[in-house]
Amino acid sequence: MKTITGIVVGLFFFITMAPGHGSAQAQANLRVTSYSGSSSGSTAYYSVTFINDGPDATESLSMGASSGLSSITSANPSQGSCTISGNSVTCDPGTLECGATLSLYVQGQLPSFGSPHPQIYFCGFSAGVSASNDPDTSDNSQTVCMWIPAVGNCQVGPHGTC
Repeated sequence: MKTITGIVVGLFFFITMAPGHGSAQAQANLRVTSYSGSSSGSTAYYSVTFINDGPDATESLSMGASSGLSSITSANPSQGSCTISGNSVTCDPGTLECGATLSLYVQGQLPSFGSPHPQIYFCGFSAGVSASNDPDTSDNSQTVCMWIPAVGNCQVGPHGTC
């Protein structure tokens, strides 16, 4: 009787642990963890960081950004490589393991707001990631805004003038 019980238990264990027999598909969970935007003169600086909350590594991961900048002058990911095309960036960061972060740093030229101009709230940059095994994409992208300081003798208010 003990031998039969051992065989049944052993067979049951083998059947439930055999790869490809009812196992769940690998699943990643990407989300934005932080972002920032700043400017100095006519140059804008952006950073966006994503994390994979897992439980598995990403599959077919891609990252990109688009902007309202006059031009993007550099795009540097924390891993992988990026290609700049006009006002867009496409990146191939490779695989992102569970618990790992991925950041994108972008620099570019702000559009001309004229001179003088009042302080402007500029929301001209968006970045996002996608993976084929991330079922919830609602938290995978972020639009980044920043204040552009006034230039010239501008007064802010309902009747502000430049």
